[in-house]
Amino acid sequence: MHRKTSEIWQYCTVLDRTHAKCTICKQRLSYKSSITNIKRHLARKHPEVCQYVAENNQYHVETIEIKPGTSDSEGATCTYDVNESTENECNLDGPGEILTTTCGTFRFHIVPKSRVEANMDESTERVVETSPIQAERETRKLKTSDVWHHCTPINKDYAKCNKCEAVLSYRTSITNIKKHLVRKHNFDYPACQPTKTTHKTNYIAYAQVDDQQPSTSEAEIDISVTKTEPMCDESSPAFHHTYSKKRDSQSLNTKSRMDHKFLDIFVKDYQPCRIVEDLGFRSFVKSLNSSYVLPSKQQILKTLTLAYGKCLSDMKEHAQSIKECCLTTESWTSEFSDSFLSVTVHFIDEEFTMKSILLECIQICASTDVTKELQRITEEWDITQKILLVVSDNDTNVQNAALELQLNHFGCFAHTINFVVQDALSSIDFLLEKVKSVVIYFKMNSEANSKLLICQANIEDRVGLKKLIQDDGRWISELRMLERFLELEEGIKQTSLLYQDMNVSQLTEEDWTMTRELCQVLKPFETVANFISSDKYTNASLVIVLTKELDDALEEMRLNNFSQTINDIILKLKSSLQEQLGSVESAEALALCTYLDPRFKNLGFSSAEVADATKLHLVELLSNKITDQTINIDANEIKEEPSSSFSIWQSFKKRVNECKQPGNSKSKAVIEVERYLEDELTDQQKNPLEWWRESRGIYPCMSVIAQEIMCVLGTAVPSDRMFTRSGFALNLRRNCLSSDEVRILTFLNSNYALFGRKNFDI
Repeated sequence: MHRKTSEIWQYCTVLDRTHAKCTICKQRLSYKSSITNIKRHLARKHPEVCQYVAENNQYHVETIEIKPGTSDSEGATCTYDVNESTENECNLDGPGEILTTTCGTFRFHIVPKSRVEANMDESTERVVETSPIQAERETRKLKTSDVWHHCTPINKDYAKCNKCEAVLSYRTSITNIKKHLVRKHNFDYPACQPTKTTHKTNYIAYAQVDDQQPSTSEAEIDISVTKTEPMCDESSPAFHHTYSKKRDSQSLNTKSRMDHKFLDIFVKDYQPCRIVEDLGFRSFVKSLNSSYVLPSKQQILKTLTLAYGKCLSDMKEHAQSIKECCLTTESWTSEFSDSFLSVTVHFIDEEFTMKSILLECIQICASTDVTKELQRITEEWDITQKILLVVSDNDTNVQNAALELQLNHFGCFAHTINFVVQDALSSIDFLLEKVKSVVIYFKMNSEANSKLLICQANIEDRVGLKKLIQDDGRWISELRMLERFLELEEGIKQTSLLYQDMNVSQLTEEDWTMTRELCQVLKPFETVANFISSDKYTNASLVIVLTKELDDALEEMRLNNFSQTINDIILKLKSSLQEQLGSVESAEALALCTYLDPRFKNLGFSSAEVADATKLHLVELLSNKITDQTINIDANEIKEEPSSSFSIWQSFKKRVNECKQPGNSKSKAVIEVERYLEDELTDQQKNPLEWWRESRGIYPCMSVIAQEIMCVLGTAVPSDRMFTRSGFALNLRRNCLSSDEVRILTFLNSNYALFGRKNFDI
């Protein structure tokens, strides 16, 4: 067996003639005719070993690949100390030293520079006195990266940012410095650029083939180390304030579109700005589009603040066209116990389109004077003398403020319906708790739920399998839970033995009967909720009609043979409805809206006396409007004769001008109202404002009154937020916002339809 003289055998153990084992990681390695594989293993897996060998062996050969059988393989380098004499150690003819390469197929006859220079021609390139490996290492140490234009090295492990003076670790690479400049200073690391050669150092060596027996053929190999520099001028900045390298690949239109879509999650969905700091969200966005770089929280807040200012200016321009308006307020408390009040104005434009502008969202504390704040807001927007009605979500502070400011006030119809139903359901909590306990049991027990589905499959005439519905705290969700519970009644009864011994309430036959009756009682209220949820805001004309229909439905149910518990609920609903909305027909603005609604006209009132009184009021308003429109025209038509001429008709024309105006305008008003009442009622699904836009040529004066009066609303908040699951979730997200986010996002969210997205740029 050949003697193992290489340095690598300090770190490997021979197993047989073709295999060895690494003493560091115990990996089995093949070496057969050469030890290249072992050297590569040490270089890749244990670089610290190679470093130690290189530092302690002056004739160490770097781990490189040389193709066997050739005498001009490139890349071969070795160390040579010119201060040491190696003449006596060389076995070849002539001065020099023999070193074995990594693959064992070549030997290099290294000749010291001083001996080679004597035989070189004067035109031969000068050989430097530094070994190739040392030169390469020195080249690596040079700070050639563009990042060093913006950072200063402190030592071999740390550098300091020239802009923010942050201390950064770079050790084995400068990736950390690059990330810092991109994230903190919005710099862009440039792509690789063409390079130019600055200097070249040559080394001379003689090689011969080592095919078991040394050969006398020698070849001269030129070994060079090249240092490169970027072609760009060092004085030009390597990083520039722009979008990242990935953003550069996008067109401006694509970037703008993505920015707008991204800001929608804040403006439309009330998501907090801190969501961009969540790792999961950042990873999700990157997976969708790896070239899009998320803006920071500060960038988003800055953009939204600028958009708020632009939107405010646009909304004030829109508000200048207001003639008559309705004011609505909404109050709520966030999870941080901060109270807020939003004020919104509603009006109808020249095209009979309802417009809504959120004026301001203010934070309310114990020392806040709501009256002064409301007065300040209306004066800033110049609408104090144009308000027909103030609608609030039954907030006593707003009610008192409206009273002090001598403004008509009405409580939100949607909030009132919610209060009436929830107050009545409180007396039957025992039944609701029983149903909820059964629903929760099936939701939590997968085995019981599977058996319930099997029971459904065995029932005939069943279209699809249904699951129980769990309520979310709203009375509408409780109604849907009860309805689904009744649909699965047979399956629940068949599987009731599963939870008989558990802490789950059992429903008796009386309970099942009350559940069916309760669903019948609540059904009219659900119909009303769905009807008013079809529009963003409910027109005041619906309040009188829907209140009357609910009262009639409860009266009819009271005559049915319901159980005593359900009869008590019916009476409670009826009395509460009468208490909250009993005097709704006496509200002047609501009565006029109902009369001007082509779906209801004078038939929308429960009392004929109220309908007649509203008609007289409408005729009076219409007569005054006709007088205002015609008085200037008549005055211009009747021109006085010159004082120098005399006319026998002059006095007659004066008498006509003085006498015909009042009577003529009133008769026109009566005729126009009568023609309006003689027309057929429109469909209930028809938008009354669209009808007036189409009919303003037929009713030129009444259409003007309708444009001013029908801006009055019956709800203070968008109805979908009151009765839908998505609206309920939107309210919860809004409650999680900070004070600044609430002020900005509620304003942009409410005014998004008018403002659009034209000023949203990151």
